[in-house]
Amino acid sequence: QATFGNDDFAFLLIGAADAFAPGFLERVGELVERLELEVPHVLEVTWLGTVDAIDAVPGGIVIQELLPQEAWREPEALRRGRTRSLNDPLYVDRLVSADAGLLGVLREFENYPEEGIDPRKDSPPVIDAILADFDDLDVFLVGSPIMDYAMDARTAEELPVWMSVTLIGMALALLATTRSL
Repeated sequence: QATFGNDDFAFLLIGAADAFAPGFLERVGELVERLELEVPHVLEVTWLGTVDAIDAVPGGIVIQELLPQEAWREPEALRRGRTRSLNDPLYVDRLVSADAGLLGVLREFENYPEEGIDPRKDSPPVIDAILADFDDLDVFLVGSPIMDYAMDARTAEELPVWMSVTLIGMALALLATTRSL
């Protein structure tokens, strides 16, 4: 980690009838902004609204935002961004599905601080709370910190049941083996 950094990530897949619909992009833009500002240990949030497009021109290259915020309301700029996104292997099936029915948002984590019990578990509850405010979006969330947090929550939830079953099983086994004494 000291050399290559943190490899934890959270990936949000957001379903839509059309990932390039202006209202949808604005809503995802609000979600991304909240993820960047409120979720601890954020390094970078990447989606179609934050990536650059690189084009070769005579004498050099031009680097510009693929889908800048002002393009979300301009039909012609939105059409160009849609065409570019769906025809570029850097974006299609990575940040947007080929049918434009899913939009991807990648959230990368910075190196966690040394202090704290388990800083890896700081982000998932914050992400869940933010997503609760976006219940109009169809969001699927994956990533190692998310799964780690979910497994810990499930374990804490089920532990009393399985401990009870184990103790009853042990008592029955003890009863069965010591009954003749």
